[in-house]
Amino acid sequence: MMLENVFLLTALLVLGAGALRVRQLIRRPLPVEPITDALLGINELEQHARDLATRHRVASEPLTKGRRLPDPEAASKVLNRVHAEMSRVVREGYSPTPAGEWLLDNFYVISGSIRDIKGGMPPGYYRELPKLINSRMQGYPRVYALALDLISHSDGHMDTDTIERFFAAYQSITPLSIGEIWAIPTFIRVGLTENLKHLSLQVLNTQKERQKASTWLDNLLQEARSRAVNLEDLLAVRARSLRRVSATFATELLYRLRNEGAEAAPLSAWLDRRLAAIGTTADDIVNLEHQRQSAREISVRNAINSLRGLGVLDWSDSFERLSQVERILQTDPDGTYPAMDSASRDMYRHRVEKIARSLGISELQVARQAVQCARSVASDSLEFWKRHIGYYLIDAGEELLLAKLGQPISWWRRVRRSLSEYCFSLYLASIVGLSLAITAGIYSYAGYGSTASAVLGLIVSLILAGDLAVRT
Repeated sequence: MMLENVFLLTALLVLGAGALRVRQLIRRPLPVEPITDALLGINELEQHARDLATRHRVASEPLTKGRRLPDPEAASKVLNRVHAEMSRVVREGYSPTPAGEWLLDNFYVISGSIRDIKGGMPPGYYRELPKLINSRMQGYPRVYALALDLISHSDGHMDTDTIERFFAAYQSITPLSIGEIWAIPTFIRVGLTENLKHLSLQVLNTQKERQKASTWLDNLLQEARSRAVNLEDLLAVRARSLRRVSATFATELLYRLRNEGAEAAPLSAWLDRRLAAIGTTADDIVNLEHQRQSAREISVRNAINSLRGLGVLDWSDSFERLSQVERILQTDPDGTYPAMDSASRDMYRHRVEKIARSLGISELQVARQAVQCARSVASDSLEFWKRHIGYYLIDAGEELLLAKLGQPISWWRRVRRSLSEYCFSLYLASIVGLSLAITAGIYSYAGYGSTASAVLGLIVSLILAGDLAVRT
């Protein structure tokens, strides 16, 4: 019996540990590394978007939590720290790398983008976005996964045309919701900012390696000169502290040694031997570092320029070109919807969203049904207002629309609709009733001796009571 209890306890512990590990895997953020993948041309990007649309699967119901998105506040702290350290390095006389210069000169663009992210991503809005249930982005909003894909395959270089063509290609297979399309620029900013965060840490690490190499060489040469010892003997001792020589460290040493003359020849020979031991040469390591720095500069430049472009972009125009719901509503039979201002059209789209969410159906289905209801009214009908989709989305025709969508209106909604139709009459009636009640109270309390005083008192009481009723 004791043995069985031990086995049972062990099994429970194993299951508990497994469940905890699964939860950690589900909740953990994406790996902390720059977003990069094979570069694709615009036609290849469109095909890639269509491929993603065929593979993506989203949850039937929006998940209330999903996986944790990158925190813009955390990115802000990292970027501010890197900026402060790089600024200090420049003040001390060191020259930054090209990527470092981009970060220093354009830090205001990055800061502005982070402020836009904080203002454009409320928690409730995030919870309502469709989440993926497959791929490595499982649990993340689908639109965020698409933003990362676009960034990785363009190295962060994108303009309005690229963004629209990529998401339009995706929607040629699978439509996105209204909320997802509105969220596109925000999630692109999130991805680009995360990319810059990781790139900035690499830039800072490179700067530290360059300073480390310069300081190590200065100390070595100074000690050799002050103690008048043989450089080779001193190098044999000091080189033991260098367990690993990075490409950045070696490149900085090579640049410095070229300016030190024949005195530093033993150092050059030692470095050549050290590089040969790992199967490379001075020229190879310099070329490798140049390529790495050039690629990093391009990535930083692309991300900053894309953030700058997003900062001045009027997304409402792009939204209306991308939204399939908008395309359907534009076919309003009486032509009113296309002539409406942006705020009014946005109100109609929000209504489509709300109806679709409450019924658990697609937004496209709601939009199509509203247009169909409007088309069912004859063009020469005296009730011409019923040929406008607004009659079915925000007016009395909503009952018919809901019925067509398989959801008859509830009795409570009917009561609210009736009350809203007569709200002004009810408002006036309540004022009159309250005024009479207050007047009667004042009149009965005060009492009046003559007819003239009674009439005057009644008039004054009515005025006071009416004012009090309105204020109440």
